[in-house]
Amino acid sequence: MYTRLFLKINQNRDFKVDWNEFVSYLIFGFQEEDPSSQKESLILPISGPPMVRKSEHRSAICCLALLKAKSDQVPIDEVTETINFSFGGEDSPEASGMWVTASHEGMMRFWTSHMEPIRTASSESSYAFYNNGKVHSKLILGDYAGNVRILSYSPHLRGPFQAKPGAALIEVIWSDVLKGKIPQFFPKEYINLHNEMVSCVYFSLHMNALFASAEYRNTKKYRGRCPGMIMVTYDERSNFRIPLGVSTFFVAESHNIVVTGGPDTFVRIWDVYIPTEPSAILTGHNGGIVLVFVQPEENKVYSVDYQKIIKVWDLHEHTLLQTYGDLVRLIHHSETDLTYYYHSHLRELVVAGRKLISIKCCPRVRVDLTDGNTHAAPVSVVLYNRLFRNIVSCGLDSYIIVWDPWTGRRKIIMKSCHTKMIYGEIIDIEITAACFDPLEQFLLTGARDGSLKIWNYNNAVVVRNMSIMPDQEVTAVIWVVDRILAMGWDRQVTEFNDVVGREYGDPKKWPKFHTDDITCADVKLGEGVVTATYSGEIIFWKLETGQPYRRYSVMDPTRFIELKLTAEEEKFIRQSKRLASRPTHSGNHGLQMGRAGRSTVLNRPEDNRDYGTDIPISVQAVLFLQTRPQTLKHGSVFISLDTGFIQVYSHHQRGGYMVEFLAVHKTGDCVLTMCTDRKNRYLYTGTAFGYIKIWYIVNF
Repeated sequence: MYTRLFLKINQNRDFKVDWNEFVSYLIFGFQEEDPSSQKESLILPISGPPMVRKSEHRSAICCLALLKAKSDQVPIDEVTETINFSFGGEDSPEASGMWVTASHEGMMRFWTSHMEPIRTASSESSYAFYNNGKVHSKLILGDYAGNVRILSYSPHLRGPFQAKPGAALIEVIWSDVLKGKIPQFFPKEYINLHNEMVSCVYFSLHMNALFASAEYRNTKKYRGRCPGMIMVTYDERSNFRIPLGVSTFFVAESHNIVVTGGPDTFVRIWDVYIPTEPSAILTGHNGGIVLVFVQPEENKVYSVDYQKIIKVWDLHEHTLLQTYGDLVRLIHHSETDLTYYYHSHLRELVVAGRKLISIKCCPRVRVDLTDGNTHAAPVSVVLYNRLFRNIVSCGLDSYIIVWDPWTGRRKIIMKSCHTKMIYGEIIDIEITAACFDPLEQFLLTGARDGSLKIWNYNNAVVVRNMSIMPDQEVTAVIWVVDRILAMGWDRQVTEFNDVVGREYGDPKKWPKFHTDDITCADVKLGEGVVTATYSGEIIFWKLETGQPYRRYSVMDPTRFIELKLTAEEEKFIRQSKRLASRPTHSGNHGLQMGRAGRSTVLNRPEDNRDYGTDIPISVQAVLFLQTRPQTLKHGSVFISLDTGFIQVYSHHQRGGYMVEFLAVHKTGDCVLTMCTDRKNRYLYTGTAFGYIKIWYIVNF
């Protein structure tokens, strides 16, 4: 225990603990218990691609509505803690409803919740009721003169909207409604509530309050701060004074807040009961705000401006989380009169114009199917640190996360660990390989662009930067005493010095005998290194000298192959060098395509492939058995092939191929990763199709 504590404190690896190291260790101990580190979200609120549909209207859509069998507002006395829409029936028509679009040609189109067309109709109006017949439904009307009128009616037997035989249309005059000639209507008027046209109205059933907003763009006529939004409760008015008025607002009844946006490009958050000053002012838009909405359960505020830019804000911290600009690409710049609607149940923002665009906004996690995601992209490496007793995961999102395996909490999050400047923009580079130093105090990571970094991952500090050949992916890293070995698509092993005082010298390049990209490698301490390639080449190296001593091909493992490149192999290497030296104008996309070209497992059809002729047999994983002696009779190296077989080799100088066995039971499957226990009695394999198998390997 004291040795572990000493290694935790001694970050300089000089086997002496000074005062600065001790204080740093204490500070790190307090940071581990900081709950604020758990608030950071890894996945952006808008992370999925938008769904685009043709509107099927002759002109642009001018109106977008949602028809639901159930109302979003529930009476306050019926709100219970059991209301949960996280899973189960969320795609049903009763919960999701259907979309209705209308354009100026007078046609209405009905769509499913997933934007699939249903039918076409012609109509002039629509209405909805509360589920509970005891609550009166309200029709709120705002006009050009700033007046707001409310029509209340009972939904029992469809109220005043009953169909009468012989009459296809019923016309009602407002003066007759005021005089009480239609007893089913209960009118109420708010005359001159605003001095300008009412831009948005909302009635809160929980607060029993009316909200109405207006824009005041004539700054000379309306000097100072205008009452952009007014809240009316039992004939008491509260004025929210905002320059230039309010174009749109959203009332979050569960938080007792209202979010406003207007022509002044500012998003304001107000406490409903404190209208004198806003709680926060969110700045960053360059155009007038046309839509705001809140996700109370996620504590996020979304705002859309006139230039079609969507910004996501943290409701409590008042910080900017994301700027989403794909609408500018999808919608023509001349199209500015768009219609927006936020579906609170499906968490989708629908934008209607010439097209129908649906954007998922922080979608719910189906807790009946998954617990959610930890990284924002596939996880590439997972390591367990026996010194600090934590788990370190690295992903293709360029994140490094340190976990407490006993509580499942994130202790440290490091974002944008490997980056690259492309055309003036900083791009995150995927982490493809990682390992610990022999004392497990530091973390070494390798990226897709060939860069290597040494991290003191307990305080997220980069200790050292290295690199193999540029734009050549690092597929394996090995850290032994005083040396670091890195290999990848450059087809050779690069050795970096790890001795104090000589760590910044030029790296040593081992001889190049591979004719294809190295996919995996492993080491046996004090004896040797094994490297394998995409085309099935295997080479055993002396660890101390870096010289190769045996070479095999998995397609013909018993054949002796001389450690000398043939003329054809040298010509092939020269051609590949010229191709690799050409500049790629696709930026990071070129690296993505190169990686996709190597994915021989995930995109594999389940058929019999003709391996060995036109398709090479790729090596997926290699494993050195550390306790096996270096003899002719002991199989000490396991090689996992693309075909599903595992070959067993002896790494003795006169050894070689011994036996092979089929490690899968499905056509097209193969072993992607292998490990053993400390005494090399059992082999644990994980396959591409998700199977985990345990093998007894003492007899090998």
